Amino acid sequence: HEGVCGHHALFNISCLLREQVPTLLDEINFWKTTLRNISALARHGEQEKRWPRSRVTCGVADEAHLRALVSFDDFLHDRVCIVPSREVFEAQLQSEDSPVRVAVDAIRAGHRAAQGFVLGATSHWYAAVAFAAKDAEVGPRLLFCDSHNVPLAQLRTPEDVEQLVESRLLKSREHFNEALRRLPDWQHRPPCHLDKAFEDGVEEWWKGVLKSSLFWRHRPLGVRRHLKRQEISDVLAYTTSLADLLGLPPT
Repeated sequence: HEGVCGHHALFNISCLLREQVPTLLDEINFWKTTLRNISALARHGEQEKRWPRSRVTCGVADEAHLRALVSFDDFLHDRVCIVPSREVFEAQLQSEDSPVRVAVDAIRAGHRAAQGFVLGATSHWYAAVAFAAKDAEVGPRLLFCDSHNVPLAQLRTPEDVEQLVESRLLKSREHFNEALRRLPDWQHRPPCHLDKAFEDGVEEWWKGVLKSSLFWRHRPLGVRRHLKRQEISDVLAYTTSLADLLGLPPT
């Protein structure tokens, strides 16, 4: 389910902070936890009149939902920072009393054992957990998790970003075609139609007006490339800044 990346990020952080590393790969546990959290969000939204049930039952979680879930958990509520965007992250780094800066400074000074960060990157949530140095032999550590299980910690340069973007777009072609084939109007189209749709997207209209391609379900390749580049660039900015602040050596 592509829409539950926020729940996945929080689940990964919870497992790492609780030192339950094997649970990271326990899919049954993940879905039990996620469905329980969705139910809690639906009840909370209705009771507090903050959002309708339909806003959360699809599995998508935005910043407000993730903050609510953290507040519900006594263990997590002061151990996780929710950062909705790279811009917010960079602004918090400049403020010494911001949640992100306070947490990172405390980790580096050894005053806090670990801290989780739910990081928003364009249209995807990522998870990072920073651990303080255990002793002179074991320094600070930074673990970075993606719900698609794609290794990202080795990103170093804009060239690395471009290479990963093109790789991800190439791998997405099969999924793109399969999604179209599930639509009745596309089941018997020739391959050349699928190729054209992959490049140009599938137009969507509203009351006689062509919608912006950014909001099409099947977007043009150029739009998808731009969004993916922005997302992976955000990841590079997050990992580079956190590693620098923690004093981690380049690897």
